[in-house]
Formats: sequence, C-alpha cells, structure tokens
Amino acid sequence: RRTGSRAAGNVGEALFFGIFFAVGCVALAVIVSVLVWPEWRATRQFAETTCIVIGKRIVDRPASNDEPAGFLPQFEITYTVDGHVYGATTYDVTGTHFPDEESAKAVEEQFEIGQRYPCWYDPIDPQRAVLVRGYSGWPYLLLLIPISFVIIGGGGLLFTLVQWNASLERRALMAQRAAQFDLFDPQSGN
Repeated sequence: RRTGSRAAGNVGEALFFGIFFAVGCVALAVIVSVLVWPEWRATRQFAETTCIVIGKRIVDRPASNDEPAGFLPQFEITYTVDGHVYGATTYDVTGTHFPDEESAKAVEEQFEIGQRYPCWYDPIDPQRAVLVRGYSGWPYLLLLIPISFVIIGGGGLLFTLVQWNASLERRALMAQRAAQFDLFDPQSGN
C-alpha cells in the first residue's frame, strides 16, 4: 500500500541522485584541472632545456584545521628559451608537500647550487618550468571517488527517469525481464 505521493517520491529520488551526480562531476572537474591535467602537460608537453640552480630552500606549511603540516622543496632556477633568460621558483608542477621534513631535505640535497640540471618549461608560457616531471599515483586513485559518485548518481538518475511514469504493471514487467538475465537460476541451483 502506497502512503505518499508518487510524484513527490520521484522528485525526491531524482533530486537525490541529481545532487550525487552533480557533486561527482564538480569534484571530477576540480581534481582533473588542478592535479591530473597539469601533471600530464608537464610530462607530455613541456620542452626540455637545461637550467642552473641559483637557490634552494624548504618551505614549511604549519598544520591547520584543514590540512596537516607539510614541507615543500623549492629551487630558484634560471634557464634560456629562444635567447631569453627566464627565472622560476619551482620543483614540480603540482606543488605537492611532503609530510615530513626529512623527505623534503632528501629532495633538496639532490640539487646543488651553481650546477646545471635538466628542466622542462611550458612552451605556451616559458616562465613556467619544473625540475622534475612524471606521474604520481595518488591523483589517479583520488579520481575513483568522484567517478563513483558520477556512476552511482548518473545510474540512479537514469533509473528514476526511466521509471518516472511507469505503471506498477510496467515496473513488474521490467523487473521480470531483468530477472531473466540473472546468472543465478534458483530452479536448478546454479
């Protein structure tokens, strides 16, 4: 026996899955634009040149309510592109902080002031450069969260819209057809 309004139930269900889908899409767009896309561009599209390290330091980020403490190695470099000398303060394209100072110091010790190292610059904006490039795994693992929101929200929204004006008989018929494709056959025990 149905006690509530069918239309209100459909609207509520569509709203729930729609919000789920929208949150997943927004989070996916933010993660791709802030972490994945810059890393991909630096690895695939930045041009190689040589640079001279003219300074280095470790920047520490104190712990706050939102984030734990972190340590970022930064290097001041100079490099030449098409006859123009550029300077940048950089390490990697995402600016990811290390959780402990020892890890940041280990990276800092890999580069000596006054020495030449390969670096990569953005051909679109030669003032952007990095000392290291490559793919880190965690942004791609992080993508699983918004992708699951998009799949669950989109699937639920699609199901809600397909079932919107279906009669009880039509819903029973769709459930019966879906059961025909079930891999488990209760009659035979397989």
